Order: sequence, then C-alpha cells, then structure tokens
Amino acid sequence: MKTGLHHWWPRSLSGAWSDSAGLVHRLTPDGKVVSAPPKNWGAITNAHRIKLDGPWDTDFEPSFSEVDNTFQGVIETFDVHFEKEGRARRVHVAERKRREVGAAMAALLVRSPGFKWRVEEEVSRNWPTADKTLIAANIHNSMGHIQESLEGASLLIAFRCLEGELVMGDGYLSNLRGGDVDLPFLRLLVPLTPTLAVAACNRPGLPRDLKGVWHIPIGHAGVSEINDVTQTYSGNFLFFKSVRPKVTPEFKSGVFGQLPDHRFERLESAVEKIHGSGKCVGKPWRPKARPGKVLTSGIVVGTFTHDGP
Repeated sequence: MKTGLHHWWPRSLSGAWSDSAGLVHRLTPDGKVVSAPPKNWGAITNAHRIKLDGPWDTDFEPSFSEVDNTFQGVIETFDVHFEKEGRARRVHVAERKRREVGAAMAALLVRSPGFKWRVEEEVSRNWPTADKTLIAANIHNSMGHIQESLEGASLLIAFRCLEGELVMGDGYLSNLRGGDVDLPFLRLLVPLTPTLAVAACNRPGLPRDLKGVWHIPIGHAGVSEINDVTQTYSGNFLFFKSVRPKVTPEFKSGVFGQLPDHRFERLESAVEKIHGSGKCVGKPWRPKARPGKVLTSGIVVGTFTHDGP
C-alpha cells in the first residue's frame, strides 16, 4: 500500500473556514499562527492504515468518502431552518437527514486526533507495546458503534452564532468510546462552521414530541463558552476564519483535556430546558443591556427561558 495523507478534517468541511483570501488560520499552543489553504490542514500520514504485512493489509480511508460528500448537505440541513431574527425552536427534519447528520458527526469524531489519542491511551494500558496498526484497528472498529449511537440520538441541538465566530479544534467534547451504543446521556459537540456548532444528545424521559432538531441562537457569551470547550478538548491545533481566539490555559498546556464528566453547562441547561418546555415555539432573540453586563438576553423556547446567548 502506498503512503498517503488521511484527512481527519475533510476538505468538504474545512473550506467553510476560509477567509476572504481563501486561507484558514492554524493556531498552536505556543501562540503561533500559520495560514494556508484549507486543503493543507487536518491530515495525518497513514492514520487509517491497518498493516499486517500480508494480504490482510487494508486502508479504510476510502470508507469515509461517501460520508464526506454529505457535509455540504448536512450544513444545508441546518441553514434552511435558520431564521435571522434568531428564534430558539424545534424544527422538522426528515429521519433520513437526521441519520445523515449522525453519520457525519461519527466520521468526524472517530478520525479526530483527540479521539485517536484517547484510543492510544486506552489500548496502551492493556498492550504497552501497541503499534499504529492496533490503534488504527480500534478506530476502525469504533466507527460502526459510534455511528449507530449518533444516528439514534434523541436530540440534535444547533447552536447558531448571531455574533462572533467559533473556532475548530483537533478534539471534540464527547463521552463516546469505541464500544458504546445507546448511551442514556450521550454528549457530542462539534463546530461545523464558524457560525454553527451541533450537539448530539440523549436525555432519558424526553417526550417524543420534543425529540428531533432544535435551533438555539447564541451571541458573544455563548460563542466564547463553546470556544473555551473546544480549546479544552484540543491538544495541538485550533483553526479559525478571521477572529483569532485568546489561548486558554487548557489549550496552552498542549494536552487533550476534558471537562469533569464531559459536562458543559450551556449544553446541559439547553437539554434540561427542552425537556421541561412542553411546547416548540419561541420569541425572537433581541440583545439588550442589563445592569453590570454589556450585552445579554433572554431566549424563550416554549415555556422556558434560555438565558444569555
């Protein structure tokens, strides 16, 4: 088999992060920024190769080709329901489209350097001499279980930026491991574009009429919180379109970290308030000043208020 670059950040997605000059900017923990076309980023040599020195050698990079071709459609699935006035609401998305989103998020997660690092850590505890082939085989075996979990997620929450820009990292908030299927408290959060982050979640006891896809608008505060989470789960690289993020201590450490129990309060609050809402209507998002704060707002979804975009 020939040596090749295997993309963990597919070109069909990284292009959405290009600035007006067609460049994506990469930030490392030491604060250095390098700019290049999107095709230059998000690849690891032979990351998806299982080399057994015989006829069983395989390269599973091509298995991602089909799902990589769906990313534009995945983004459009959320864009078509976006309202400029910014209402938090449940939207109808066909089951086929929801499963397509789940498969795309699974493909992003299992290929990410953050997931690869966690697989290496787990495998090395049991096999201290584990090589790249064993790591790749475990990643390959994880894909089916994780895809099944995400295709069946009871909630897809689209956090849409009305202000500011998101950053992309080489790791994602996730409590999924290789053999997990149907986690009762599934959590995955992925920035797809500079203005869209999507979370896949399960919440036991969620009424059927509240399951599906929800849109929640966020402003500067929400963008900052999601970016901080991305930095926590990233170990080597952040990517941004035009707004350079301030490096957090977590990212500066240069290790793949995680939140305690993978608990991101903004996401947990959204899930619980959806669970308690009972209705699927919303009021327009309107920024307004409050004492002691420059900009904040309340977003009403059904019968609950989602504070602070």
